[in-house]
Amino acid sequence: MADDAANRDRIASWLRSQGHDVTVVAHNDRHASVCFKARGALFTVHVDEEDRALLSITHGWRAPFAPRARTDAMTLALEVQRRIPVVKVDLDWKDGYVRFAAEQLVVNASFEGIFWRCVDLLSQAAQMFFETLGDTAPEEAARSFIEELERTLGRTSGER
Repeated sequence: MADDAANRDRIASWLRSQGHDVTVVAHNDRHASVCFKARGALFTVHVDEEDRALLSITHGWRAPFAPRARTDAMTLALEVQRRIPVVKVDLDWKDGYVRFAAEQLVVNASFEGIFWRCVDLLSQAAQMFFETLGDTAPEEAARSFIEELERTLGRTSGER
């Protein structure tokens, strides 16, 4: 990939070359989101064009929490963060989402290995969270999250 290419384009091109369906959402000249599906789930790379060394990936699930489950979810989020320190868990009560985030500093030579390691850790964190909480099956939550994102991006479930 050319060094003068926008970071979002480099990442999107690399993911496409790996066989992933990719959507790029430019927020402004500096920031963009590169959304892709891997391991049956949706991930988003948050790109800062001025900081190519920062790798920031999130993985979200729809998880409407019953009020009585909130305390358990908060405790569990802290436990996931303790067990997998690179992953941070954000519980969004209002919109009913759980977001898992990982940030790492990378250089070109280490990008691919660190990238997929972050994806693996985010998947492990989500699995640990939902298996322990037991309120929502990850597959159902993922399907709901992906369908909502596709609606937001103006796609239908059948389009790839």
